[in-house]
Amino acid sequence: MKKLLIPFFAMIFSFATAQTTEEKEVQSVIENMFEDVFSKLDESLISKYFTDDFLLFEDGELMNLEDTRNMVTEIKKQFDDEAAKGHKLERKNKFEFIKTLTDGDSAQLYYKNSAEIFYDGMSIMKFDWLESASLTKSDRSWRISFLHSTKIKNKEESK
Repeated sequence: MKKLLIPFFAMIFSFATAQTTEEKEVQSVIENMFEDVFSKLDESLISKYFTDDFLLFEDGELMNLEDTRNMVTEIKKQFDDEAAKGHKLERKNKFEFIKTLTDGDSAQLYYKNSAEIFYDGMSIMKFDWLESASLTKSDRSWRISFLHSTKIKNKEESK
C-alpha cells in the first residue's frame, strides 16, 4: 500500500506545481507589460505583449491596439517634457491577483492593479483599478487579447 501512495502523491504534487507555474507565467506577463509599456513607456514592446486584435475597455471607453499605442505615446511625451525641465516622473505598479485560470492556449486573470506616480521622488498620485485580462498563447508566448479596467473610486469620489 505504501508503494502505491508515494507515486500517487508525487503525481498530484507535480500537477499542482505545473499548474502554479503556468499561472505565475501569465501573471508575470501582466506585471511585465505594465512595467515595460506603462512605466518605462517603451512603445516598441507593445507588439510583444498585445495581440493585433487587442481591445481595452477602460472606464466606459473602447480602445484598440492603435489607440493604446497613441495613449502610451502621449504619456511618454508628458514624461519627456518634464525630464527636459529637469524633473523625473515615475510610475510604480503593484498587483493583487484574485483569480488566474488557464486552459490550454487561453488564460483569464482577475486582479487589482495599483499605480503610484512620483514627481522627483515624491508621490503625487495614486490610482487603483479592478481589472480582468484574457491572454492567448501562440508561438510559445502569452499575449494579451483583451483587458477590462475599472477605476476603484475612493470614498471621497463616491459622495
